[in-house]
Amino acid sequence: MELTMVQLLDLPGDNTIVAHEIVKYMKNTKAYYGAVAVKLDMSKAFDRMEWSFINEILLKLGFCDKWCQLVNQCISTTTIPILLNGSPIQAMIPTRGLRQGDSLSPYIFIICMEDDCILFSTAKRSYIESLQKVIYKFCEASGQIINLNKSSIHFSKRLNEGIKIDICKMMGMKTMPLDEKYLGINLFMRKGKNKCFKNIHEKMQTRIQNWQAVSIPKRWGGLGFKNLKIFNEAMITKLAWRLINEKDKKWVAILEANYFRNENILHEDISDKGTVIWKSISKGIGWIKKYHTWLIGDGKSVYAFRDNWINGYNAQQIQENLSQNEDIPYHMKVVEFIDLNTRKWNISLLQEFFTQDQVEKILNIIPFTQHEEKMTWSLTTNGMFSVNSTYKAILCHNNQNPKNKEEEAKF
Repeated sequence: MELTMVQLLDLPGDNTIVAHEIVKYMKNTKAYYGAVAVKLDMSKAFDRMEWSFINEILLKLGFCDKWCQLVNQCISTTTIPILLNGSPIQAMIPTRGLRQGDSLSPYIFIICMEDDCILFSTAKRSYIESLQKVIYKFCEASGQIINLNKSSIHFSKRLNEGIKIDICKMMGMKTMPLDEKYLGINLFMRKGKNKCFKNIHEKMQTRIQNWQAVSIPKRWGGLGFKNLKIFNEAMITKLAWRLINEKDKKWVAILEANYFRNENILHEDISDKGTVIWKSISKGIGWIKKYHTWLIGDGKSVYAFRDNWINGYNAQQIQENLSQNEDIPYHMKVVEFIDLNTRKWNISLLQEFFTQDQVEKILNIIPFTQHEEKMTWSLTTNGMFSVNSTYKAILCHNNQNPKNKEEEAKF
């Protein structure tokens, strides 16, 4: 595998996931040339932002022409009067800079400049030279300057020490420390991962004392603040939902190639071995399996005995009706229970495989034979995934635990 600038510059959001996966690759790769990760520290100077760069970035991000013109008028309609020997001469028209103190300036700067920037490349001289050219062109276009003293480089584990020294000299940067962070999260997770997040935990403790007390629900005498651990789990479950539904995203393609190539994660038991982020996402997949349901279209992509598609029944409950008497026909899809001529359910076939209650609920489903299936969230009325509904479901699930009921009794 070769890491190229072309591959990585095209990456969309969710860069934290991608960065950790590539760092894991760098740790395990046996490639002769290896790889490098370059973390850039930008000077972030308002007065150096090129107006042409701002306009191009806004257009690239999908803002309409009219909006870009309005922003351009706000930042570029300025002149600098000059006095020469006490007499005014022709005013200077600048091409860069955002006004300090203007309420719009911070937002424009944040949109155009990333908080953190990390680049990956193969550790060949030609690749490093190309990387330098890209950085130079970026600085030239944006007007920003790289702070080389605060920028750093990380190398793949098996890379020759001499090559490491040469690359550091070429880039004018130091080796990346093991406690380096990217978007607020440690890039390198050591065996004791609790130590990696110790500083984040301590910061939260200093801001809010006795969080457990304030997170107790109001009905138990608390303030009703959200339980941070469960809320985080709900947020991670949202990532799992996106993983299943955003197949065109490159971060999804990377995770699929690493962990579940050619597998349906709703049907198979997916390993949680991998980065810390993947371990969390794999836990979220468990909640997706439990609470997702399929809106039936043509029935060609939903498995009748492996998917959740009958209201009030999950796949395991559907299988229980058959497991005692016969082998479960995992291969059968919902379309096989639809009469394509009449576009109605084949009732006699349904009665062979499902209980009477299940058949009645299936008959309430109107198959849209001209449309594909759509995965929906059973915890919301509109079928859209929501973190709030997931949080409540996980909280309820945990409170059904006998140990948690003992805690509830204290209040």
